Amino acid sequence: MRGKMTVLLDSPEEISMSETVAYEGKLVPVDREGKSLDLWIQERLGWSDLRGHSNWLEALEETIYGGYFYDSSKAVLYEVQRRELHPEDFIHATANADGSFDFVVGYYNGGASFEEVMGSVVEN
Repeated sequence: MRGKMTVLLDSPEEISMSETVAYEGKLVPVDREGKSLDLWIQERLGWSDLRGHSNWLEALEETIYGGYFYDSSKAVLYEVQRRELHPEDFIHATANADGSFDFVVGYYNGGASFEEVMGSVVEN
């Protein structure tokens, strides 16, 4: 489901359901300084008990939502550095040494033409 869904409640208000989002960012491996994952998280959160969470990773992920990602296949914790982009209005382009450009764009085609967007790619 995309967009918003209106639900009738005792007091009328709109509840936002799932929606399209776009981020640009970087996953940076966390230097745990030789500490176990659980100990590092305890120190990061400043807690000595789980406060109702099932485990320390869950506590981290729910307390700092979107701030960390754990790759269990490699046992690597990443800090997430990101910025939100408007899902229908972004341009990410890289100029290559051979004069070509790699690009990812999202835009409302009722407000800009493909040519206008490509102009922005090569100008920036």
